[in-house]
Amino acid sequence: MMESRKFQHQCSNSNVCFNLTYTYQYGQGREKDMFEAFAYYQKAVEQNHPQAILNLSFFYDADIVVQKDRKIADNLCCQATKILLSQQEELKIPLLVLQKQQELNLIF
Repeated sequence: MMESRKFQHQCSNSNVCFNLTYTYQYGQGREKDMFEAFAYYQKAVEQNHPQAILNLSFFYDADIVVQKDRKIADNLCCQATKILLSQQEELKIPLLVLQKQQELNLIF
């Protein structure tokens, strides 16, 4: 456990941090640890990884590891949406995804 926490502070690539979340969240290749998953999501969020931001919002919305906070969850969803919109052309995000987010009032 200490090794992963040490690495967590050195995790300077958002994709690496994001990928590590899955290993902890779903117990792939290691023991399932939602606290570690949350910590790696936070590191990826600090680096503006949009999928990590959305996933972290689910932690707040579903009362996982942190106390349920719908306002934080909604703010995270909006933050991710803004990043995705700014990268839309570069990432070639399907229009359907953006339309769905707009239907859910996630786009301001």
